[in-house]
Amino acid sequence: MKERRRFVSHAGAALLFLSRPLFAQAQAKAYRIGYLSPRAGKEAADDAFLRGMEERGYTVGRNLVVEYRWAGNDLARLQPLAEELVRLQIDVIVTATTAGTRAAMAATRTIPIVIAASADPVAAGLVATLGRPGGNVTGISLQTTDLARKRVQLLREVVGEASPMALLAERVSGPAQGTTRILVDETSAAGKQLGIRIVVREIAEPDELAAAFLAFRTEHAKALIVQASPLTIRSRRAHGVLTGVTAPDRRGRSGSTPGVRAGGAR
Repeated sequence: MKERRRFVSHAGAALLFLSRPLFAQAQAKAYRIGYLSPRAGKEAADDAFLRGMEERGYTVGRNLVVEYRWAGNDLARLQPLAEELVRLQIDVIVTATTAGTRAAMAATRTIPIVIAASADPVAAGLVATLGRPGGNVTGISLQTTDLARKRVQLLREVVGEASPMALLAERVSGPAQGTTRILVDETSAAGKQLGIRIVVREIAEPDELAAAFLAFRTEHAKALIVQASPLTIRSRRAHGVLTGVTAPDRRGRSGSTPGVRAGGAR
């Protein structure tokens, strides 16, 4: 059990991409990670996770096995995939979204779950507090909702006027909708406090993007906030629409690294 706890802490550290080396002896046991993601396949961040684990002495093919389970952008598949990982008796489950974490939590109360990223794990009911998460869940909070007011403030400084701002979010159903609701409510409240109108559009499919950006243009939004979600990350080119297509003076902010690379500031 002690060795398992140490391995889980290393898995969490790898997600943080810490630069300082950790002493790790070659392990006799090959630890098994269940990697649960709503996406359709591997991306750069997934390879970075493996590099982080290797820096800490865990190498695939030597003392580490990663069981990947991809939901193919279908959130309904997360639950059966999580249950499949539990049946494999893996040592730890790594998740990348609130929906994935909920699926893992429903599948097991004993296997440690490490969240690679969550907008607000406390508000989403994934952990009790950030300092003392409790249960079998730990990981990284993006503090997305806590930073809602700061995003609006920064964009107002960049735009230089109290112009309307746009918020693009993913429309989902079930428990996963909590994250979107919190972000929309917190951003709208921040806009009201700062005297800025927030134009909100929620989309469920990529083909709804055109209508959303047409609404932003009609409302004369001069700044864009994009929720970091599976849908918006898949539709990365959307992050640059306001800044690169509709008008050169508009500015955007994204809650994800892919969004930043696509043209939005963090």
